[in-house]
Amino acid sequence: MRRKKVEASDPGRVSQQPEVADTDPEPRAVDKVPQLPIAWGNIVVDTLRIADPAGLARRLRDELTLGDDRTNYGRVLEALDRSAHNLDAAGRLYRSAVIEEQRYESQTAERLEVLRSTAKEDLQAEYQKKLRKSPTKEDVEDRIVANWPDEYRTTKLRRAELHGAVRSLEILKDAWSARCAALRTMADKTRPTF
Repeated sequence: MRRKKVEASDPGRVSQQPEVADTDPEPRAVDKVPQLPIAWGNIVVDTLRIADPAGLARRLRDELTLGDDRTNYGRVLEALDRSAHNLDAAGRLYRSAVIEEQRYESQTAERLEVLRSTAKEDLQAEYQKKLRKSPTKEDVEDRIVANWPDEYRTTKLRRAELHGAVRSLEILKDAWSARCAALRTMADKTRPTF
C-alpha cells in the first residue's frame, strides 16, 4: 500500500500530521470539529473571573431585603452603600453571562452547521440515487436528530439552561437597580431632623 504525506497549508512548514494511506477515506467534516464545552463552566472559569458566581448570586438574592431595619437611618445608609456594590456585582454577572451566551451561540451555530451540512450531503446523495424526494429543511433537521441525538439534545439543553441563567441574572440586576432607588427614597424619609 502506497502512503502519501498530508501537506500543511503553509508550504514552508513541515506537517506534524501522520502519513495517511491513499485508500483511507477522507474524514467527514463532522469528525473534525471539537465537541462543545459545558456552558456554565465557561461562565465560571473563562468569562466571569469570579471565584464563586453561584455564591455571589445567592448572596445578592439574600441581601435584597432590609427587614426591620427600614426605620433605622444608619442601617438604611449602610444598605444603600452595599446596594451600590451589589448592583455593580449583579451587572458584572449579567454582562458576563450575556457574553458567554453569545460565545456559546456562535460555537453552537458552527457545530450545528457542520452537522447540517453532513446531513444535507447524505440526503442529497439519497436523492441522486432516487431513494427519496428532494430534501427539505425539516428532513435535514430530522436527520441531524437521528444521526446525532445525544449531541443535538445536549446542545439544545445547554442553550436553554444558559438562556435561563442570563434571564435570571438580568432580573437580579434589575432588582438591585430598583433596590438602590428604593433605599435612596428610604434614606431621604428616615433622615433625622435636628
